[in-house]
Amino acid sequence: MEGEGRIFSEQRTNSWNDIMKIYPKSELQTKDVFTIYMNHGILPKNDSYQYVILPATTPKEVQHFDLSSFKIISNTSQCQAVQLNKETYLLALYEAGSVPLSGELKFESNKKGFLFCVLIRKKWKVYASDPTQTETSMEVILNGNKKRNQIARRRI
Repeated sequence: MEGEGRIFSEQRTNSWNDIMKIYPKSELQTKDVFTIYMNHGILPKNDSYQYVILPATTPKEVQHFDLSSFKIISNTSQCQAVQLNKETYLLALYEAGSVPLSGELKFESNKKGFLFCVLIRKKWKVYASDPTQTETSMEVILNGNKKRNQIARRRI
């Protein structure tokens, strides 16, 4: 892909309430925030790229970072899914749908959200989060096994 990347850091003041309504509007914070983006050019077609953010990592650690330590399963406008190891998957679903995670594992959901799937004692556990804060539950299906997940809400 041709294009120019840009990364910068600056101080910004804002309220967590703009992101999650559970926080009070009056609580403002000033912190360093970084921005990273690629200039895609004019009307790019069928182009892609991927990157990893490694917080609190030294340049030497970045040089020795093993890209094969995880696998990108999906990187589309509908779903981003990453396999961290044989027992752990992270998913960002931007709409309801399904994604094959491996040859033996298929994941489906009736709603969008962030999901953490992990194999514990030979049973799959699915943890769900709804960044829109509009849902109370989500139905997920792993290999045909349907499960209704309650979405936790933090009250202040």
